[in-house]
Amino acid sequence: MLAATVGISGYSGVSKVQAGTQEVYVTSTALRNHLEADMMRHALKADVLAALLANDGKSKDRVLRNLADHSSKFRLSLSKNNDLPLSRDIKAQLQETQPVRSGDGPTHAARIHRTLCAKT
Repeated sequence: MLAATVGISGYSGVSKVQAGTQEVYVTSTALRNHLEADMMRHALKADVLAALLANDGKSKDRVLRNLADHSSKFRLSLSKNNDLPLSRDIKAQLQETQPVRSGDGPTHAARIHRTLCAKT
């Protein structure tokens, strides 16, 4: 009887620790994804500034390449959190941070491309 009680309490304890570890893993993954997206947001701001200063074809091409790279990484980092088993409240708040869908209007890349073309 004592062995069964010790076994059940041990199993219960291990299960709780495992669930807690999984919750910490999911939370830290979501935080990492969000921090990566924030870094890409800063990179996108730098791309806008670089577009304003671009004065030759080589600079403009570099700006457009960087913009495409940074915007895809930004969207990927944010979308990774949609696949995580997060609470409804957190998912609702994360939905507010999602970028505008490209069909909703001109993308930032298109705006910057027009700006660069207008500078020539």
